[in-house]
Amino acid sequence: MTNNNKDIYGHVSSIVIDREECKNRLSISSNDDLEIESSVSSTPDDCIISPIKSITNENPVVINLNSKKYSAKTIVRTLASNVPLKKNFRRAGAIPYVSTPRGRFYCLALHNSGDLSDFGGQVEMQENYIMTVCRELKEESEDIFDFTSKSSMQFMRENSIAIYDDKKNIILFVKIECENFNKLTNEFNKRIVLEDEPENISMFWVPEHLFITLYSQTNRYIDEEGRIYPKIYSTISGMLKLLGNSDPLGLD
Repeated sequence: MTNNNKDIYGHVSSIVIDREECKNRLSISSNDDLEIESSVSSTPDDCIISPIKSITNENPVVINLNSKKYSAKTIVRTLASNVPLKKNFRRAGAIPYVSTPRGRFYCLALHNSGDLSDFGGQVEMQENYIMTVCRELKEESEDIFDFTSKSSMQFMRENSIAIYDDKKNIILFVKIECENFNKLTNEFNKRIVLEDEPENISMFWVPEHLFITLYSQTNRYIDEEGRIYPKIYSTISGMLKLLGNSDPLGLD
């Protein structure tokens, strides 16, 4: 992905996916490999889950979709703590975000298939949705977002917004704090080259206006090759369509 109009926060103001650029980062020499491997550590110390201070609407918002465009018929937005751990989901994922003086920025992953996605996957046996979210977030971010401890999982559930549909998909919007979130992207790029077949080939931060534009468009195609992952596109775009663009996620 190329960055147009990059500012001090290291975000992008337009989406231009350059797959060759992403793939080139995965071609390194053995000397580079040794140097990069020595720099790999656990979750950056300045990356933590941030408590939610205020919520636009703490009560669940239920959206009924009456359109063939969406695979789901019902979407619910609520605090994650309102969603029972025993509730059955097939897929669970997370979209980390940060709040800055310049507004909110959302972290998305570029899958090796070309899909623009959250960090998520299938809920496995013996897992509840919060366990899946934390596991997938850790695995797909190359341990950049490691919130798999019991206390971190509980804190995430108490401090994130959940959006789920009747197709058994759930997405958590998780607010994090870090000194420089562009640094997290750089660390991810260092770690990803150590993987033989990485699931995600890039991650980047998208400003809120562009995030809303992506999910409000009439289809999920960004360009001839790039797509928004269908399971999250249907859920998020359906919510934006009916709630409008005035803080539809209900974030603080």
